[in-house]
Amino acid sequence: MCGRTKKIRCYQIMTVLGDIYIHSVGGTPSRISFLPPESDVSLEEEEPPPGIRRLKRALLDCLEGKEVDREVAEGLLALPGLTEFQRRVYRAVISIPRGSTLSYRQVAERVGSPRAARAVGNVMRRNPFPVIIPCHRVVRSDGSPGGYSGPRGMKERLLRMEGAAAGAGRSP
Repeated sequence: MCGRTKKIRCYQIMTVLGDIYIHSVGGTPSRISFLPPESDVSLEEEEPPPGIRRLKRALLDCLEGKEVDREVAEGLLALPGLTEFQRRVYRAVISIPRGSTLSYRQVAERVGSPRAARAVGNVMRRNPFPVIIPCHRVVRSDGSPGGYSGPRGMKERLLRMEGAAAGAGRSP
C-alpha cells in the first residue's frame, strides 16, 4: 500500500472513570486513551470489529474488579512496535495482582535489569494500553504514586478502586 495510510478509528466507551477511548488502525487496537481524540480523528458510531470488542470487554471487566484478561493482554504485547524490553516490562506489570503494587526498581529486578528503574518508568510513561497493562500499579520506592500519563489523580483513583494499600512492593 505504497503512499496510502490506514485510517485511525476511535471508539468511545462509557466507564465508571468517565469516557475512555480505544484507537485502532485497520481494526487492530493501537492505544487506549483517557482523553478525547484529536480533531482529525472522528469517533466511530458503528459496531467495532471483534478485536476492539474484546479489548472493550476486557477493559470494562478490569474496571468492574476482575483481573486482566491474559489472552487479550498477550495479544496486545504481540503487536508490532514494542521492543523486547518493553514486552518484558509489560508482562511483569500484567502479573502484579489487583490491590498490589511494585516499585519501578522491583519491576526492573523482575525483568533481569536491576539498574533499569528509570527505563521501566519510561516504558510505563509510554504504555499504549493503560488499565489492561496496569502501569498504575507501579509506584516509587517510597510508596508515592509517581507519574501517570492519564489525567491528574487517575493513578490514585485506579489504585483506590483496586484496594491497593499505600507503600511500594505490596505484593502477596
